[in-house]
Amino acid sequence: INFLVHIFSTLISYSMQPKKPSISSSFFIG
Repeated sequence: INFLVHIFSTLISYSMQPKKPSISSSFFIG
């Protein structure tokens, strides 16, 4: 389930701001 949430969150983050790897890193760490 965690994997699904992570993928969904990453997708939304990328769609919101694909030029912000900081968000993806933060989500990955958290």
